[in-house]
Amino acid sequence: MVGVDTHAAQHHYAAVNAATGEVHADQSFPVSSLGLAVAIHWATEFAPADRLLFAIEGAGNYGRQLALALLEKGIQACDVKPQLRKGSSANKSDRLDAITAALAVLRVDTAHLNRPKSPAQANVELQILIAARRDIERRSLSLRNSLNALVRRHDLGIVGGKTLRLSQIREFADIEPRNVLEAEATRLAREYLHQATNMRSIHKSLTEIIESLAPGLLDIFGVGPASAAVVLEAYSHHGRVRSEAAFAALAGTSPLLEASGIHSRHRLNPYGNRQLNRAINTVAISRTLTDPRTKDYIQRRTAEGLTPRNIRRMLRRYITRELYKYLRANLVEA
Repeated sequence: MVGVDTHAAQHHYAAVNAATGEVHADQSFPVSSLGLAVAIHWATEFAPADRLLFAIEGAGNYGRQLALALLEKGIQACDVKPQLRKGSSANKSDRLDAITAALAVLRVDTAHLNRPKSPAQANVELQILIAARRDIERRSLSLRNSLNALVRRHDLGIVGGKTLRLSQIREFADIEPRNVLEAEATRLAREYLHQATNMRSIHKSLTEIIESLAPGLLDIFGVGPASAAVVLEAYSHHGRVRSEAAFAALAGTSPLLEASGIHSRHRLNPYGNRQLNRAINTVAISRTLTDPRTKDYIQRRTAEGLTPRNIRRMLRRYITRELYKYLRANLVEA
């Protein structure tokens, strides 16, 4: 058993006897291809590779490269959550954290270990595109806000309402600037349109990957490329989410019971993957505005005396169930 305390520059490893809990040795190695290879070789001095288990604290973060290197060599690895120490006087060191990671796994049945999975190329590309889309979304919002503020504070010959229309932004991009004010407006407009072009390109790439991983997912009412990509990233692969209820908990759409005295009700879940929760909420809003079946459902529930908040909660829970069942039946794994 090898416990690993991960960091950005170097990892600390502790070789622990799985039968007795005795610490054989501990050592730090740099986070590089050579450093990881040396660390793995160091670990094989205490046990054959087929009998080793690496307990990595943060296998999905700083320890991701180590986990992938182990998977390539066929060596077992599992993810360990950081172990909280009670009391302000508790000792803290990389060596103790590595040992604690190993000892934490000794108390867990091997069937319940959280084992990292080598991602398919399509899943890696999906994660990259989602991150790029979020970055473009933030930049576009900042550019549009700056352009709106410029129009409100200065006379540029366009009467701006609450926000500029896309046609008005194109007008700014097409003008030949005669002064600093117009030059800045033109720069913001052209950069905004450039980001819009990048966004369309990302949506096209997302659509291609989504269709290859889950054919027909985009045909579900209200599900667009951005929402589908986040859902696929969260679901990842068969086996990551053990049940539909677990997927709802991950999405933060599982109801939480709130009971006190004679009052008993369910409330919104503030936990889980908030990006996934936002994606499901986007689907719910789209259906609320445009889907006849959803409108009928809302009218029926309103007539029964439910509040709009409870109706939204139930609608998001239904969408979560629908998406889980679809992915379980149709997800294509490489």
